[in-house]
Amino acid sequence: RMRWPCSIRSIRSIACRWPRRAVSRGDRDAWVEYFSRRAPGELRAELRRVFSAIGFPDSLPAYHDIELDPSGYIWLQRYEVPFGPGRNWTVPSPDGSVHGLISTPVPLNVLEITDTLLIGVGRNEYDEEIVHLFRLARPDADEPRSVCS
Repeated sequence: RMRWPCSIRSIRSIACRWPRRAVSRGDRDAWVEYFSRRAPGELRAELRRVFSAIGFPDSLPAYHDIELDPSGYIWLQRYEVPFGPGRNWTVPSPDGSVHGLISTPVPLNVLEITDTLLIGVGRNEYDEEIVHLFRLARPDADEPRSVCS
């Protein structure tokens, strides 16, 4: 095992005080269905039974993913049900207010954010992975707006 001589210090903390979303019965059912349907046919019923017996938290996590773009902005992907990538991202300003709101046309796992592109992988109706590239139009003003097309 190698040890790296380094120290860690906080550069910045941003508090985004968004209300927590309670986990509903529909959320639980969607989560069970999402994971069960990815199992081989003979295991689906058993997985549904096991997953249905699992305890769920009272509220959903605030974020599903966090990315950093080349300009130093943090991108926060809100947690969406069923478990997995969603479409909605918030880019906070250093003071915690909203700098930008991004909604991608399809749910996807973001792989890279550049100054002009957002690159990610989504799935089609056949559950095949599809690579998507979206052009980013950064806002000039301080008012938040959608920036993904």
